[in-house]
Amino acid sequence: MPDKSRIRSEAPHTSVILPQHQDESNQLGKAVNQDGTRMLDRVDSQFSDQMEDDWEPRITLEGIPVIPVTLPPDYMLLRDKDDEPVKPRKRKTTAIKTLTRYWDNRAPLHQFGHEAEWLHKRLSSGQHKTRLTLPRNVRPKGIHRSLTSTVTWEGIVERWLTMDARTRAGELERNIKHVAIKNDDPRLGLRGQSGAVAARNIDAFTVLGPYVGKYCHGRDQQEEQSVHGHNVGRYGVDCSMDAVRLDLCGYGYGNVTVCINANTTYRPGDVVKAANAFFAMVVYRGWPYVFVVTRNAVAQGDEILVDYGRFYWLGH
Repeated sequence: MPDKSRIRSEAPHTSVILPQHQDESNQLGKAVNQDGTRMLDRVDSQFSDQMEDDWEPRITLEGIPVIPVTLPPDYMLLRDKDDEPVKPRKRKTTAIKTLTRYWDNRAPLHQFGHEAEWLHKRLSSGQHKTRLTLPRNVRPKGIHRSLTSTVTWEGIVERWLTMDARTRAGELERNIKHVAIKNDDPRLGLRGQSGAVAARNIDAFTVLGPYVGKYCHGRDQQEEQSVHGHNVGRYGVDCSMDAVRLDLCGYGYGNVTVCINANTTYRPGDVVKAANAFFAMVVYRGWPYVFVVTRNAVAQGDEILVDYGRFYWLGH
């Protein structure tokens, strides 16, 4: 697909965002190709210009969850027998549906809503330059400088794409362990909730794994919210690419990385801890992927924390 992400590259480009109140499916769905797919004609009058390198505040605004929801009561049923399917419990039709699978380390990198599926096919069919976005205050140097190379990230993405389910789970479990936040934790709002700790001693600038979920475009997220409620947005990363709105929703489709908490909520009197990890976004073959990378060395058992930024907390 054309380079449609807000990724820093050698050639400057203009990034635009579809306003929240506007239904982009109506704007992008008018023109139809001969093969039946919709054309991605740019309608500049419908969008507002944004800074080229604004992806970091956007991911912190729409990004990874900071106030995790309590695990559904039937979540642990899936952890005993890895391959045995579990039938969802019968619930009243008026009750809010609870996910029977909160996260699964076997989850693949490609999961699509109906709208996002045709978008992926349409946009990933051509030849595209790989582009990378790291947080502004993260600049790997010395032996870690390779993480600034798009060639390095091409290999990382390909490696994860070619893994089978068991290998993906094994790699994630080697790096990240799910825990429940203790009741004596000074972060009162997180007590009893989910967290993620290092499963081993991990060096600085180590790629822990991808943040995965269901890609949603157009009406996809509305459909997800009608089933799973507002958690779809709280556990989603905004991967919008220029005029195309795209969300990576991890709630019910992601892996253990959805359990990673923030180092602070930026609220007065809140506990502030050091962020020891960050999110990197790479657009490979025209499609965005988000990875969790350590900022510095993390000892086994230490909680993995990411700074989501002040923008995220404006809506919470």
